[in-house]
Amino acid sequence: MRCSHAGKELKGEKVKRPFRYLGKGNMAVVGKNYAVLERDWLRTSGLLTWLVWAFVHILSLPQLQNRLRVQTSGSGRISPASADRA
Repeated sequence: MRCSHAGKELKGEKVKRPFRYLGKGNMAVVGKNYAVLERDWLRTSGLLTWLVWAFVHILSLPQLQNRLRVQTSGSGRISPASADRA
């Protein structure tokens, strides 16, 4: 459990090792087929970053059924912005 460390400290119990936070960086969707990523020294944006965001988002869903539903709905449609104007 995630809260077991804090709970033990609050109860005055001894913890085996100190708590350490592992930052995974920031990702955000800015527009249709466009995302930004910042992690340590890495900063990127664009369609490729959006594809990475979609992949990470789908993998973070808890059940296979939900993953397939999301993949076949909105984020499964990959079309460059220039193709939408045609």
